[in-house]
Amino acid sequence: MCRWRTARNYLAGLVVGDGSLTEYKKTYNYYIEVYDADREFLEKVAKEMKASLKVNAKVMAVKNRNYAKLRISSKWLFM
Repeated sequence: MCRWRTARNYLAGLVVGDGSLTEYKKTYNYYIEVYDADREFLEKVAKEMKASLKVNAKVMAVKNRNYAKLRISSKWLFM
């Protein structure tokens, strides 16, 4: 299986397990978000998604929570 398909399928599994899909219709923003307590894990996933899928991915802290969020911005991948 090719690298981008493997990355896409892995991301789909993460979203189903611990993530969400968010669409902001007014601003036309489409986000795929994954939450996890292990920030290093999310940073590794973000790096792989950037390399394999050529998408904008960043890891950020969630205020007043003890977990981090990986946010990927891509309408193509969202759809």
